[in-house]
Amino acid sequence: MPRPLHISAEEIARSFQSEAMQLAFPPVLTLQQFAQLFSVSVRTVKSWIANGDFKGATTRQGKHRRLFRDRAIEIAFSRDRTAPRSSRQPQHQRNQPL
Repeated sequence: MPRPLHISAEEIARSFQSEAMQLAFPPVLTLQQFAQLFSVSVRTVKSWIANGDFKGATTRQGKHRRLFRDRAIEIAFSRDRTAPRSSRQPQHQRNQPL
C-alpha cells in the first residue's frame, strides 16, 4: 500500500497563490467548492465527512457545512488509507451456500 504523502503548509499556500485559485477556492469552502477542488461529487464529499475522514476540518454555519481548505488538504494528503472501504462482501463469497 502506498505511504501517505505529507504536504507542507508552504506547498498548500503556493498552490493557491494565483488570484484565480484564490477566488475559486477561498480559505473556507462550501461542499461544492471542495468537491470541485478534489474532482469528486458532492455526494462523495458528504460520505467522507460522515465517515469522519475530515474531522477537524469541517464546521457548520447554520445548516450549511463548511470545510477549512488548508486543513482538509493536509488531512487528505496525510491519510494512509487508500483502499476503498466497503461493507459488502466480494461477489464470490456472497453467493456461497452456508
